[in-house]
Amino acid sequence: MAKRTRNISWIAGLVYFSQGALGVSGIALLLHLRELNWSVGQITTVMSVAAVPWVLKVLYGIVSDTLPLFGYRRKSYLVLCLLLTASGWFGLTILPQEKFWIFVAMLAANLGFAAT
Repeated sequence: MAKRTRNISWIAGLVYFSQGALGVSGIALLLHLRELNWSVGQITTVMSVAAVPWVLKVLYGIVSDTLPLFGYRRKSYLVLCLLLTASGWFGLTILPQEKFWIFVAMLAANLGFAAT
């Protein structure tokens, strides 16, 4: 395996692992919000607004292709976005269980996830 391929393969592995893990934990998030006595309308509204970063996905590609970060175009953005996604999901566990903080954590997770 070429050196360049090995350097990128660990990032690709992290991206695919996080996408799979987030798909599974997304189901648990809905159940958690129902346990917090959120109505179906509140859950739908918050999740819809938190999904706005997916609309801006094209902009992430343009920015990562035109503005290198730390000397790399895509690799550094992938790592930073993975960290943002992880911090959003970690924030769901440590931040207060209030609607504002849950929304902020979900928005951060979706922003990083959409950019990867």
